Amino acid sequence: KNTDSKGNVYYFNQLTMETKWMPPCAICNKEMGKRICSTCDFVVYCVSCYENYHDSIEDGKDHVWKAADIDKEPLKNGERYCVRCSVSAAKKCCKVCRDPYCEKCFREIHSVGRLAKHQWVTWEEFKKGWQEVKGRVDGEKDYYFNATTMESTFDKPEELMLEEELAEHRLHVKYRKENEKNLKRIDKLAEKVAQFQYEKDQMWFEANMKKTAEKEELELLRQQLEAAEAKKKDRWKKMILHPIAFYKEWRIEQKRAQQLS
Repeated sequence: KNTDSKGNVYYFNQLTMETKWMPPCAICNKEMGKRICSTCDFVVYCVSCYENYHDSIEDGKDHVWKAADIDKEPLKNGERYCVRCSVSAAKKCCKVCRDPYCEKCFREIHSVGRLAKHQWVTWEEFKKGWQEVKGRVDGEKDYYFNATTMESTFDKPEELMLEEELAEHRLHVKYRKENEKNLKRIDKLAEKVAQFQYEKDQMWFEANMKKTAEKEELELLRQQLEAAEAKKKDRWKKMILHPIAFYKEWRIEQKRAQQLS
């Protein structure tokens, strides 16, 4: 059983891939229903199954039946068939079941037990927009359903709010949007802070590397001065202890210097 975009009920056979406007026979479930027995609580039969079944039960021949499509009411724009009989246009819609019924079927279905406590609205009112749907069992949250758009939500729509409630809700929405904007600004500022911190760390690293290079250069210069000073002391020591050898080396260095110049 399915419903098209206009609310018309049709039946689809998943095995044969056939589509029909009338329901299948309740007994064989193969042939299209031709007769509706009002005595059997509006059960649909094909002709063969109707005759065989009613011949086998007591007073079966006295049952009243009608053609399955004889009373199918034509739908106006925006109307839907009753979910139970699929013959009459829906007049009431159960706010709990969310199903549309004609007057007769609604009385029969919602006459006893907990179903009798179900609230209803007219189909005209129900199809206009949002309706509150109460939870069927303890612990199930109430929610809202839009029969026109087929949307459902746990948040109360603005169309159902009272004047003070709507003003408070809109104020809450305003603050929530401002809060979302502030959160985005905080995220952007956090990105900028991270960028500045990176640049600061980069500058510190480069400055530290520069200091390290200068320190290494000074250390190298100190080592060179120490080496020159040590060499100078060695020359003076050699000159005192071995003056002749020192003089010969000095003469050789002077000749080399003259040749290079």
